[in-house]
Amino acid sequence: MCPFDDDGFGSIPTDSVYSVPQAIDIAAAELAAAQHGVISTEQLVSLGVPETTVVVRARPGGDYQRVLPGVFRLGACAPSAAGQASAALLYAGDPAAVVTGLAALHLYGVSTADRIASQFSSEIDIRLHVLVPHHVRRESHSYVRIERTRYLPAAATARGVPVAPVARALIDAGRCICDIGVLRPLVAEVLSRGLVAASCLSETAATMPVRGSVAIRQAVDEVSLGVCDDSVEALRDAVIHEQLPLPHFLPTLLDRRGCFLARVHGYRAPEGVAFVLTDDICAIDIEGSPARLDDLRRTGVLVINVTTAQLRDEPTVALGPYRAALIESRGRPRPELRILRPAGGIGSRANAGVV
Repeated sequence: MCPFDDDGFGSIPTDSVYSVPQAIDIAAAELAAAQHGVISTEQLVSLGVPETTVVVRARPGGDYQRVLPGVFRLGACAPSAAGQASAALLYAGDPAAVVTGLAALHLYGVSTADRIASQFSSEIDIRLHVLVPHHVRRESHSYVRIERTRYLPAAATARGVPVAPVARALIDAGRCICDIGVLRPLVAEVLSRGLVAASCLSETAATMPVRGSVAIRQAVDEVSLGVCDDSVEALRDAVIHEQLPLPHFLPTLLDRRGCFLARVHGYRAPEGVAFVLTDDICAIDIEGSPARLDDLRRTGVLVINVTTAQLRDEPTVALGPYRAALIESRGRPRPELRILRPAGGIGSRANAGVV
């Protein structure tokens, strides 16, 4: 006779269901606590909890709250972000599995990842992204997205959860986000906080398939040069359109004694040309703007004032002074300045020098 009635549970003898030694319950609670409040059926059985007990305790209102197939939460509290990630890894069912993408960046403490997940939830896949070895057969379910990969990274740890290294997590997040304008601030925060070097990001991207990673590769290249906002993007696009040499973006300029001169939107070191977008002065915080720029000019730097609208509407006219400066600079000495590029970018503050 089948031990289950129509609801699947009713005829199981109560005594046999709950006759679990207290020591086993304590061991299960301790293991779940170490995994942010979640535990798998396999782990419960290995501790000595009968499968029939697991089934009955997983009933609505029971001691085990089902989070994912074969994964339960012990206790009444809702799982934390780390608990959800741990549950996803238990569901994945392979010890080499790691959390990646926006979920991993959240665990690393990247606030921009949270903002993207909340603002663009209807436009991008914000499910918790888990990488598993290619041989593992497991389907995505509920809030978990499972990806089988032959490029499985060695696990790092964030908030006690196995996660992909920062570089891989960022690249995987970028593969789900096609809008480079959304990606730039994400890349900028990761680089500016020193969570990973731009060179490491580039190396990681080079090992990944090109398909789906074009936007994140471009964002890494641009942010490494300081292209972090729309105004600087307009300057970059205009320079490229006119086929002129790219400057370094958003550098801080110091005199040869190391004293602060100004922070400008762009600086071309070989020719000593600085760009200042006059409609975006506040963003670069040029203290006492006219006086600062006069100090800069006295060092021999040619300061080109232009607006974002001019760069977008008439790039040829707006960059005429830059084109002329490139020719005229061949006969004048190079200004002796030091340039501090944006933190985390190519030639960051740690490697600042005379340019």
